[in-house]
Amino acid sequence: IYPGVILQSFNSLTQNPEIINQYKINAINAQLSYSNIFKSFFARLLFQSSDNQSQITISNEVDNNGFLINRIINRPNTVKNFGYTIDLSKGILGVLNTNFKYNFNQGENQLYFNQQFMQSITKSHRIETSINWDTSKWFGLNYNLKFNYFTSNFSNTKVNNNFLNHKLTADFYTSSTTRIQLFAENAQIKSLHTKGSNYMFNADFYYKPSKKIIYKAAFTNILNTNHFLTSMGGINSISVSQFELRPRQFTVGITYSL
Repeated sequence: IYPGVILQSFNSLTQNPEIINQYKINAINAQLSYSNIFKSFFARLLFQSSDNQSQITISNEVDNNGFLINRIINRPNTVKNFGYTIDLSKGILGVLNTNFKYNFNQGENQLYFNQQFMQSITKSHRIETSINWDTSKWFGLNYNLKFNYFTSNFSNTKVNNNFLNHKLTADFYTSSTTRIQLFAENAQIKSLHTKGSNYMFNADFYYKPSKKIIYKAAFTNILNTNHFLTSMGGINSISVSQFELRPRQFTVGITYSL
């Protein structure tokens, strides 16, 4: 099937305003780090704070057709942001590596939505952690976790959005020329009107008889999952993205390097 070509699209129209805006930004950034090579331990703390002053305010309005209209209002607006990040890494016995990262951010600003001025406060918490265990002999394991928690408060209204993602990859070195790889992923979302969970499982077999040739047999989407969901929080909205997936399939391939 040959995909269609869009010559021109009017889904998004933009007109530059006549107002010349002036920004004034006051920001503070600081970083503190520690590393110990002998103990394979690394730590870092990041801090940031900013005060952005603008001569304009962006007006958001949803019309009867569901279109989002953004307009520029000649009115001063101030956006304040504060956040910090903690990043930790530890290696154990040369075969196990762990990483942990936490980020917090808070923003305060005034928005004009549907003919009404609102003072909004947003807070986001992000956690990322990974564990990598590889014996370099017969077994390897990699686990990744991502968790996002977002809240927005404006005009006596509170919006929450949670997103949790797990990824697990296991490699089995069955011989010097063969390897079996198993992959599993789970994504969970929870917001004001949406709740869902998706699973994905894959299995691959690799055979490398020489340095130049690799044979691969792949069993993709074993559970035959139809779609995958992700979500993202905004000041006054929750965006949910749905990805359609290929059905369960089995493929065989060969890679040759010159």
